[in-house]
Order: sequence, then C-alpha cells, then structure tokens
Amino acid sequence: MSIKKISSGLFLVKMVRALGSILLLVLMARFFGSDLTRDAYVLALGWGTVLGMILYGPVNEVVRAEFVHQKNRFGEIQALASFRSLVGSMIGMGILGGAVLLVLVHTRVLNLVPGYDAAAFDVFSQMILITLPLFLLNQLTSAWSSLLNAYGFYYYPDFFGTLSTVLQIALMILFRDRLGVLSLVLAAYLANIAFVLALGYRLLKSTPYRRAKFHLLNPQAWVYFRLGFPFYASYVIAQGASAVERILLTQIGIGAASNLDYARKFSDFPTGVFMAVIASVLVPRFAELHSAGKKADLRKQFMKFFVYSFSLMTGLALFLFFFAAPILKILFGQGRLSPQDQEIVARTVAIGAIGLPGILLYTLSGQSWVAMRRPGIFAWAGSISATLGVAIAWMTYQSMGAPAFLLGWSAAHWMGGVVLFVLLLKELNKR
Repeated sequence: MSIKKISSGLFLVKMVRALGSILLLVLMARFFGSDLTRDAYVLALGWGTVLGMILYGPVNEVVRAEFVHQKNRFGEIQALASFRSLVGSMIGMGILGGAVLLVLVHTRVLNLVPGYDAAAFDVFSQMILITLPLFLLNQLTSAWSSLLNAYGFYYYPDFFGTLSTVLQIALMILFRDRLGVLSLVLAAYLANIAFVLALGYRLLKSTPYRRAKFHLLNPQAWVYFRLGFPFYASYVIAQGASAVERILLTQIGIGAASNLDYARKFSDFPTGVFMAVIASVLVPRFAELHSAGKKADLRKQFMKFFVYSFSLMTGLALFLFFFAAPILKILFGQGRLSPQDQEIVARTVAIGAIGLPGILLYTLSGQSWVAMRRPGIFAWAGSISATLGVAIAWMTYQSMGAPAFLLGWSAAHWMGGVVLFVLLLKELNKR
C-alpha cells in the first residue's frame, strides 16, 4: 500500500478521533467555563506534560525509526528486548522525576504558580498531586502505539484511542454534578487505563513481545537515549519556554490558562493529526528508504506528501482564521464560558491558525532529518524556535493577554520550518 493511501486512511481515522476530542473540549467549556478549578486542572496537566516531555520527548523523536533500524540489523526478538528495556527505564525515570516534583511543590520550595494567592495555590497543589501520574500512562500509550506503528498497525491505536475518548466523555457527563472538575480527572484515568490494556492486548497477540527478555541495562536500549541526546537541549529549552508560559498565565489572572487551553486545542487537533501521520507512517518508511540508500525515492515520497499535506493544512488555516468567532459561538453556546472569554478564545484561535502551515513544514522537514539519522539538525531548530516563541510571548503578553502565546508559537514555527525545509531540499538534491 502506498504512503499516500496509508496516510489518507490514517488521516481520516485521526480526524474522527479529533472530532471526539473537540466534543470533549466543547463539553468542558460548557460545563466548567474558565474558573480557578479549571485553571488549576489545566496548569497541573501542563506541568505533568513538561516533566514528561523533558524525560521522554527526545527518545520519542527517534523510537520508531531506531526500532526499524535495530529490527533490520539485529533481528526482531533482540529489537523487542531493547524496546522493553527502554520502556522499563522510562517508567522508572518517570516515577523518580514525578516524586521529586511533588515534594518540591508541596514543601513550597518550588512555586509553579507565582501569580496565585495562598488559597489558589492550595487548589493547584492538590490538583497536581492527583493528576501527575497521568503522564506515565500517556507515555506508555505513546511507546506502545509507536511499536504497533512500526509493525504496520497504523489504525489500531487510534481506533482504541477514539473509544477511550468516548469513554472519557461518558464518564465526565456521568460524574460532573457530583465531582465537578474532578470528573475530568477520574475520566482521564479510567480512559487511559482502558487504552493501555487494549494496546497491550494487541502487542501480546500480534508480536513476540513476551518472548523478548527484559534487561534494564540492555546496551541496545541505551542507543535510543544516545540518538535522542541531541534533542535534550532542545526539549529542555522548549519545556523551559512552556514553564515560563504557565508562570506568565498565572500573572494575567484567573481564566487565562483555561482560555488559552480552549484556543490551543483548535491548533492542536489538526497539528496532532498531521504530526501523528508523519511519525507513524512517514518516519518508518523514510528510515527504510534511507537505510537502503534510495535517496531519489525518499525525495520523491517527501515531495508528494509535502504538496498533499501543505495544501490541506493551508485550507484549514484559512477557514479557522476567518470563521473562528462564529464557530465558537455555535460550539460554546450558552454554557459557562462567558461572552468575554469566548471573544478572547476566538482571537487566540485566529492567531494560532496562522501558524498551522508553519508547524507542518517544521515537523515534516524535521522528522525527515530524524529518519535519516541526523536528529541534531531538528534539535537545534527546536531550541531556537522555542526560545524565539517564548521571547515574543514575553514581550507581548501584558498587552495582548492569552493570544500572545500563540503569536509566538506561530512566528517561531514558521521561521524554523522554512530553515529546516530549505536545508532538507539541499540534502536530498545532492548526487
């Protein structure tokens, strides 16, 4: 099956999942609005994401491509053994890192919400305590989904991901009157556990996963960390920028974190769909072509997907830019999100739409460098883009509020994407 057919099919599957996520977002806005508890929930999940991205992000950038390389070079069982060791190491790192973060927050050695008073800080500290373990479940689903993608199961993870989203919506509706925002936490845990079990079942049934022995010090497992090492500086800088963003949001006032979260989801949905297609389908295929020395075929496949995906993303960006306000008015209706907050979200969505083609260019070009086993180029571009983005947000957040953060995001990824694209074309055109 051609890359275009697989990508188109996966795109449709992920769009269905994205529609479920949009429904979840709309219900959250209608039920909970932009109050302190909802802000605390958003910020707590955000800090879990920061920790997870620092610990796991660099490895996630290379895991699909490297598994393909190890499988071709050492055989399936040995490649699976190193993968199992990798997952075990990552879970151990996550438990240790999460424990340290919780101790620092609850002893007030580390104040992650400097704009909050004592009462608001207590709400946040309790929320991060009960939500932080979610980042471990998210990483496990990410790792196992990557492995299934490498085996050609492109649709299975997203099929069960969609079902987990449906379960999350049902649980939120069922418990929202009794638990309030905490219904989001309960729903997230149960949905993620169900997702993990579904992925684990498919792995055990379709691969010799249990035959691969687990060794914590498996030398091939540490190759993933070595290849991901160039990304660590990039991820530390990027997540440092995310940390600054979350701190600045608390200084804007209550509701800012929720409004930005609602708006960012409209950028995250399309970018998440395209980025997943790139990572799930293109990176393993490009890695195989690169390993076989077929540079001409790699260049041809890259340009086909670029034209196809860039056209789609540009059309979507134009639609969101011009119609953000009426769309949000229809979706959020007469729920708990006030008209003033809806206006802020609409302006933020429009600014984020400008960056959608840029983030596609950035991700497609950068992941192509990863598939060619030259991740350092993508890592440096990420470091510079993250620094530029947070600098723009810091200079404009007092006058613009929440929209400043997507302004910085859009400008930074356009610049980084153009540079990565030009460098990649020069490399692929070499004889």
